[in-house]
Amino acid sequence: MTEIERVREISEKMQGSHKFLAEELMVPNLNKADGTRINMFCNHFIQSVVPIEGDYPKVFTNFENQVGKYSSSYKVADRDWKVVKKVIKNKFNYSLILLNEETNYVHIVNIKKAERITEKYGYKYVSKVAKKEEGDTINKGDLIYRSTAHDDQLNFRYGHNLKAIFMAYDGLTYEDSIVVSETAAKKLATYNVENVEITINTNDFLINRYGDDKTYKCIPNVGEEMEDSILCARRRINHDSILVDLMDTNIKKINPDNDMIFFCHKGVVIDTDVFSNMPIDQLEKFKYNHQLIKIIKNNDRYYRELAEGLKPFFEDDKYEKSDDVNFTYKRAIDYINPERKFRYDGNLYDNIVLRIKVLSENKVEIGSKISGRYGSKGCVSKILPDDQMPENEYGERAEVILNPLGVISRLNLAQLYEQELNYMGDEIVRMIKKETSNNKKFDILYDFLSRINKTYADYIKDHYPKNKKEQNEFFEEINEHGIYIHQPPFFGNITMDQMADLYKHYGFEGYTINTKINNQICERKMIMGDMYYMRLKHYASSKMSARSSSYVNINNLPSKSLSFKEHQVLFSNTPIRLGEMEFTNLFLTQDIETERKFFDQYSTSPEERQHMIEYIATHDVFNLGVIEELDASESYEKKSIVNKIFEVYFTALGLKVVFDDDGMPIIPSDSESDSE
Repeated sequence: MTEIERVREISEKMQGSHKFLAEELMVPNLNKADGTRINMFCNHFIQSVVPIEGDYPKVFTNFENQVGKYSSSYKVADRDWKVVKKVIKNKFNYSLILLNEETNYVHIVNIKKAERITEKYGYKYVSKVAKKEEGDTINKGDLIYRSTAHDDQLNFRYGHNLKAIFMAYDGLTYEDSIVVSETAAKKLATYNVENVEITINTNDFLINRYGDDKTYKCIPNVGEEMEDSILCARRRINHDSILVDLMDTNIKKINPDNDMIFFCHKGVVIDTDVFSNMPIDQLEKFKYNHQLIKIIKNNDRYYRELAEGLKPFFEDDKYEKSDDVNFTYKRAIDYINPERKFRYDGNLYDNIVLRIKVLSENKVEIGSKISGRYGSKGCVSKILPDDQMPENEYGERAEVILNPLGVISRLNLAQLYEQELNYMGDEIVRMIKKETSNNKKFDILYDFLSRINKTYADYIKDHYPKNKKEQNEFFEEINEHGIYIHQPPFFGNITMDQMADLYKHYGFEGYTINTKINNQICERKMIMGDMYYMRLKHYASSKMSARSSSYVNINNLPSKSLSFKEHQVLFSNTPIRLGEMEFTNLFLTQDIETERKFFDQYSTSPEERQHMIEYIATHDVFNLGVIEELDASESYEKKSIVNKIFEVYFTALGLKVVFDDDGMPIIPSDSESDSE
């Protein structure tokens, strides 16, 4: 993987296949990290959310480009296109009908403000064709749109480079606690994209929350920001109080006792859709429908223009059409069909279904989870003003303070390589800034990179600009953003001996770090360097929940679903569940019988699990004979459940425990099986 051309050749062969992509390939110096922690990173990577404007990692693997290449949130023109028609839906959403005149191939690009991925998380689009009009051209290779998780060169940017330091800080960095600066908290902000769906029956209406006496406005228009976290409210008409409920003064006020309130993060409305099975003339009878009628008419106009723009290509067989064109045309025809009836949850409805998409920022708060690339997940315990963070002699402030024992206990040493390489890179940048000659500047850079990765250094040398103006721009970029260092994930990365030689060759000794805690200044020599951190989707306010230990029916008896009865549910419905890592470790043994026993005995019996927990907490868990004897007094038949569970664990490890008549473990002789 150190041979760039070989990697490129392999990637071309794998083009169109996701076999070439794996989360592990995003981790530099992977061979210097604990395997279980890397397994955690793979899970964290899936749980990461898109930053508002991410960084490219300073220590990179070069597979970030592959992620962008196969991403659905990044679109590049695969041929020359002519814009045949531009159909605008609203301020943030429009469609471009494209034609390749050489091949008569028709395509359509639907541009959106943002995309929801799952739950309340998503990403914002950056459109590069927003100013294109009918008759304009898009050349092959031109960027059409991308999410904020990518740059214009396809590189995947899923986090931020944050200056990190390992130190105990006022009791706030114990265990998985992490202290971040206000600047780091702002960098790690992400997007929320929420789709709010509202059903409005014939006896419902939305209150006039955003309007006045002259204008009835129940939701913000596209492009407008919400006033607070309440998007809108629905009121059901009660004939006993109809005169009071429909008064002008009361129709603008939310009644929390009777109104259905729709909440979401405070943000900007970026799209609205209204699906109505009620004729327009019937809706127009009621003042509270006027805003919804405008949306219905606008959507009807949008789909009519789409259908008209695409119709000529379906009337002439010489045109080849993309799947997106076929789908969009079918959707447009169905929408404008006067006989069509919309369905909700598979059923026809009488009135309206309203869908509103809201884009908002999700800021880092205490309790938010962030993670590096080595399973180094932690919770934010404190957000400090920048001027209270540790500072080096150059006036640079730390952005993240980490638990100094975290690396030792987790054996994921690769994160130290990342931190220290970036520390050295910052020192090299200071050496470059002192030189006036571009040749001397490049000699310093090349010498440093050669001692880390000779192949990468030679690649930089081959692409080093020849004229002075471009050379100046090259070093201005380094002065502003630092040095980017290539470290492959598995092989060809820096060794411990090379790291030691770097320190010895350059005389690096770390920074003199000043830390002020409780008005006392502490000064010590320490390493401070950038580490790549991503934001996970977990945040504190979403973790406050409670539920019963199981479900009961109307007779107060345990309720079991069909999937539970057919053994399709992996875990029980109790709050205590088997962790994913434990299950994964058992799964890796590929011993189905062992897994079945474990789940039968552990996951489905609260009583047996409680006994196991009690003995682990109160007795010597390594003396299985004692546990057997104690458990026998609880009237368990033959062998205790605790021993059964431990035997399952030992079996998964390829071990076996044998007991004598007194319940004591038998130590095998050398002649006996090594597995006992």
